Amino acid sequence: MERTKGKSVALAIVAALFVWGLGHIYVGKIRRGSILLIGWCFFTLIMIFVNPTHITSPITTTKLFGSIAFVLAGFYIWIRQIKDAWDAAREYNRGIASKGIVF
Repeated sequence: MERTKGKSVALAIVAALFVWGLGHIYVGKIRRGSILLIGWCFFTLIMIFVNPTHITSPITTTKLFGSIAFVLAGFYIWIRQIKDAWDAAREYNRGIASKGIVF
């Protein structure tokens, strides 16, 4: 039986640190990684074009709290996808080590 090499957990984490979903794609979770990558593109475009500092009207409390909530939501997704890429790499390696099966 041919021995399959595992995925580097550190590389999955570093990839996920830079771009949402890249760690998942590295591990082989292509669908999940692609969804996160597309979400990251939309999030970035929204932050560029809808950021209240680019609007000529004065910043209101509603705009400020909306922007803060949006940034916090993005930060939460970023942290969660890093943790998920880490778990996916560990699960991949555990599957290889135990039975030669990849999940």
